[in-house]
Amino acid sequence: MMLVEDNAIKYQAKLKQVKSYIERLEKLGLDTTKIKELVSKIDEEANKMIADNYSKFAKTVLLEDSLKVDYSSSIRKIDEVIKELDEEWNTYYKIHNTCLSIKAKLKNVNEQNIVDVVKEAIGLLNSLEFSSTISYDAEKCFVDETYQTIYQVLQAEAAYSKYSSLFNYVKDSETHSIHICELLDNDLSKIDHKDIRAVYEELQTKGLSITNYMDKRLFFLMALYHNPDIVSANTKKFLEKANEALEKKEKYDDLVESSTNLSEYNETHLSRIKEIKKKIRKHGLLSFLNIALVSSIIAGGFFISRKATKDNAKEYYTITQTYDSVTGETTSTEGYAGGKKEKMKITEYTPWVEPTIFKEGEYTRSKVSFDVPDEDIHLYNNLEDYLNEDVANHFSSDYRQYSSREESQKELPEDYGYVGRKYVIERTTKDLDNIHYKENPYGWIGWTVGIALAAILLDIAGYAIISSESSDDTIFEYIKAKKSETKELKENMNSLLETRERLENLEISTIATAKSALDVYNNLPSEVQKTAEVAKLYKKLQ
Repeated sequence: MMLVEDNAIKYQAKLKQVKSYIERLEKLGLDTTKIKELVSKIDEEANKMIADNYSKFAKTVLLEDSLKVDYSSSIRKIDEVIKELDEEWNTYYKIHNTCLSIKAKLKNVNEQNIVDVVKEAIGLLNSLEFSSTISYDAEKCFVDETYQTIYQVLQAEAAYSKYSSLFNYVKDSETHSIHICELLDNDLSKIDHKDIRAVYEELQTKGLSITNYMDKRLFFLMALYHNPDIVSANTKKFLEKANEALEKKEKYDDLVESSTNLSEYNETHLSRIKEIKKKIRKHGLLSFLNIALVSSIIAGGFFISRKATKDNAKEYYTITQTYDSVTGETTSTEGYAGGKKEKMKITEYTPWVEPTIFKEGEYTRSKVSFDVPDEDIHLYNNLEDYLNEDVANHFSSDYRQYSSREESQKELPEDYGYVGRKYVIERTTKDLDNIHYKENPYGWIGWTVGIALAAILLDIAGYAIISSESSDDTIFEYIKAKKSETKELKENMNSLLETRERLENLEISTIATAKSALDVYNNLPSEVQKTAEVAKLYKKLQ
């Protein structure tokens, strides 16, 4: 006979299980007298039945079967007790331990781990919502413990997170709001603080309902009041962000000056080149050369224009796939398009950030895009496979040439509710063997461009011929000076373009840093805002 079929051993295991349940409930402060009496009664009856069996059926084949029946009956009774404990108290046991877990994490909460704490807190409220309906006196201690924990997390969320997931979850439930606002009201009645009292009195004008106190400003101010370290940390954060923004502004001003100087230099070069061209034309030799070589110009223009027209007329069969990480869907479009290059771009969107709590504004999110190198466009068949740690690290270290922008929207965005970051991947592939040609209605443009390019090339060739054959050194010097000025103009123009690109990126970064600093400033207590160092930097940011 196998061990698991020994009903006597099975009964003892069940008895130990229900006793361990009782011990855990007693540690929670619950009165388990009735449960222990019931279990004791079941055990006494079981022992009495077993004793009677030995008295009636000793040394007979009926003893074992009779014992099995009586043990099975006792096991069923114990199982009923365990089932009742599971249905009524198991959820509360989990709630209690979840509260302990959250409180432990709150001791070391920061901007990095607040999201995990908030998720656990929302899960805690879900557990409470689906708990069994029993006497409130019996469950009161768990309910009070839960809302005290949620109240603390709401303050931490207001202080450390730019999102309001838990706040909105509580506000959307009248039951949760009433319990939390009661704790908040009791807390506020004991506090005499200028900023807190100002917001508190403002909210009281909304009416009798206690749920009017569900205002994120209050939770933030309460967090500052109960934890002065948050004030110090936010003050330090503002000073760092403000100084960083001002340093970027100084670099921006330097780049503006460099850009202005380069523009002036380029104007000077253009003026010099214009003067040199006038002096060269005075010799009248260039016209003669152009007339003599007109047939070459036309032939060159014809060749270049035909080449351009033919290339422009080519269209390749393309497939463009777009993947959205929020919906998990991939869409495709197909058709013919010009150009041979295949391309792929990955765009990362941060979650939408709602307007700051002290002023109206816009919902914003950061948008970062970068192109995937040609050799990695066909690395994976499925676009979503690119979103893995190895590829992400490879992008970051090797070729993350990205451009960053900030998007804004006044109304609540449709995809406001997504958590984490959103990725959109777009890949365009071409079948280079599947080509067709179309009539180009703008072929005359190619002719014109081709003839113009040929004329410019022949001008340069003409200058070279004149300078090599003429005994007049003046023309040679003019040509040499024109080449020098043109080269320097090109270099300065490239520098100007690079400077302007750096200006654009720095301007975006400066504005974002300054906005971040001002957001922190707006959340500082008024007495901190008035301190000399903070007030001075704030004024410079305006």
